[in-house]
Amino acid sequence: MTKTKLKVLIVIIILFSFITVVKNKKIENYPKNTIDVIIAYKEGGGTDIGTRLLLKEIQKSFPISFNIKNIPGKNGEIGYSTILGAKPDGYTIGVINFPNFLSLSLQKKIEYSKDDMEIIANYIYDSGVLIVNLNSKWKNLEEFILEAKKNPRKITLGNNGIGMSNHLGGIMLENEAGIEFIHTPFSSSSDILEALEKGYIDAAIVKISEVGDVDRKFQILASFTEERLERIGDIPTLKEKGYDVIFGSTRAFVVPKGTPRQILEKLREIFKKGIRSYENIENFKKIGLNIKYIEADEMKSCIEEEEKKLKNILLKLNKFY
Repeated sequence: MTKTKLKVLIVIIILFSFITVVKNKKIENYPKNTIDVIIAYKEGGGTDIGTRLLLKEIQKSFPISFNIKNIPGKNGEIGYSTILGAKPDGYTIGVINFPNFLSLSLQKKIEYSKDDMEIIANYIYDSGVLIVNLNSKWKNLEEFILEAKKNPRKITLGNNGIGMSNHLGGIMLENEAGIEFIHTPFSSSSDILEALEKGYIDAAIVKISEVGDVDRKFQILASFTEERLERIGDIPTLKEKGYDVIFGSTRAFVVPKGTPRQILEKLREIFKKGIRSYENIENFKKIGLNIKYIEADEMKSCIEEEEKKLKNILLKLNKFY
């Protein structure tokens, strides 16, 4: 090796070492700036409510503030693309709603997939409920189902988008009960509730966190759960009435693929502490939400199973891409 080549090699080694030291220093000092948190839905929906509540708890022991950004549109696709297309430096994290994200990717080509994310942790299970206007002629589930059987495709049922979680819950109920609705999609849960309150639709399937002040505006006819929900009192489950339909949404915090491992592990530690704190669990109970902490590896397995189930349902809907 000539002296010139040796000098060039030494310079390259020194430069590489310097870059590595600077990079490691940045990781060690993380976080130094505000962290953007992307929510792919409007303010006031279940994803938004749960996320803000949890971040408020995490903020008590986290030195950097969160900048929450609601980026709705195209059933969450715009927000999800923003999350997964961000620079993988730990300063953009987002909330992914399952099964909605999977349903999007199965129905059409989208820019990103489940392979483009690193999971921090799943933090919640938000159960589905069937609701009607407080002034509805149906006072219980039996009356509602009887009407649906007598008059197929007469009841308008609001959901959060064709092929999305609430719509899939409605499809499963149709199959179990031998009934058929007119499925009416909306861009957000707040739009669903407004339409139901004003009488534009007959009923809706939403998540328990989205119902809000149930007693004054809406009546819950049943929950899509294994057991009755403590928050809503003496309201039956569909399962106990003979309709074996269980559904809800899980929600996970994620970062873009390529985020440095040390940063990812630090975020996992911080979020685990906040999710499992006593105060957070109690706060979530007050709004009817069940904490469901699932670590990254287990969540990946859950996603694979969920995707298999969705494929079967979407094939029946003829919505499989």
